[in-house]
Formats: sequence, structure tokens, C-alpha cells
Amino acid sequence: MRRAFTLVELLVVIGLMAVLMSVVLPNFLTPVSRSSFASTLEILTSNIRSQQLKSIQGSSTGSLGPVYRGIRFNTDNYVLFSGQTYSVSDPANTEVDLDPALRISFINLPGSEIIFAPGSGAVSNFVAPAISGDLTLVDVQSGLSTVIVINQYGVVTQIY
Repeated sequence: MRRAFTLVELLVVIGLMAVLMSVVLPNFLTPVSRSSFASTLEILTSNIRSQQLKSIQGSSTGSLGPVYRGIRFNTDNYVLFSGQTYSVSDPANTEVDLDPALRISFINLPGSEIIFAPGSGAVSNFVAPAISGDLTLVDVQSGLSTVIVINQYGVVTQIY
């Protein structure tokens, strides 16, 4: 007589495997999502500081005199640019795309931009009485969010 598994036994085992996977899989994906969020946050704040330092240095390759530097924030990316205003068609712009699960929301900055003044690195597009601006980075899958606050001097003062 041959010994084999019945259809009912196979269905029970497959059902148990499915339940186990539905419990275990989200726990494996959460650290990856948090790691991506943390690295994006670090890169974003680093790019803010880099643009400010470049404006303090006051020149760029092939240009003479003061050079404004800025960052234009969109919901799914941000653009590093040179000049007092953002130009979509400027080939020197550097676009940084966010991970598909991440969004920039609640952009509380004039024109969704930060423009750093040459020499001082202060934010030139803040209008009095504004002394700071902020934006929120959100992971739409996990619900994580972080607010980045930038003061009138171009310094990231808070990340919460």
C-alpha cells in the first residue's frame, strides 16, 4: 500500500504557511523601509548644507562673482539649482528623486524653495516676519514622518 498525503492535508499545510508568511513578512520589510527613510533624510539634510556652503564660497565653475544656490522641493523629488530663481530648463539643475514610498509634504517655504545668499548663506527668499520654514518627509507605506526646520540663516535647526 502506498503512503501519500491527502488533498486535505496539503491544503492545511499551505494554509498554515500562508498565515505564517502574512505575520512574518511585514516584520522583515519594516527595517528596510526605516533604513530607506533614514538615509533619504540624511541625504536631504546633507544637500541643504551643501547648497548653503556652495553659496558661501560665492562662485561656481565658469562664473564670476556671487552665486545664489537653492533647492526647489516637489512632492516626489527636489532640485538643486544655481541662481537667484529656479529655472526648469536649466541643464545645470540636479534633480534628486525620492524613493517611491517617500513624499515631501507640508512645504512651508516661499515658493517651495530655499535660496541661499552668496557670502552669508542666509535664506534670501524668507519674507519678514518669517524666521524659519519647514517641510515634512513622509513614508506613505509605514506612516513615518519627520519635520525639517530651517531658520533664516539657512541652518537646519530641528529634525523631529
